[in-house]
Amino acid sequence: MKDGPSAEMAASFTDAMKKASTSLDQMHSTLGTYQKLAEPSGNLGHDLTRTLGEVDAAARSVRTLADYLELHPEAVLKGKQ
Repeated sequence: MKDGPSAEMAASFTDAMKKASTSLDQMHSTLGTYQKLAEPSGNLGHDLTRTLGEVDAAARSVRTLADYLELHPEAVLKGKQ
């Protein structure tokens, strides 16, 4: 290869293409991992779905408690009667 601006530009372009290729390989790997997680038949996907369901149930319980305490603030001191 010759020296000069053209050689520098070609080297820069080659370097950029190598970096882009590495980034695309990493993205492909990440998407593959995500697909495994998102599979309904996968254990991790099932566990994640179950955990999110439990978090949703806990959030509903907290909302119910907050609504009850809003209507009956004395329950904090006296308890539910």
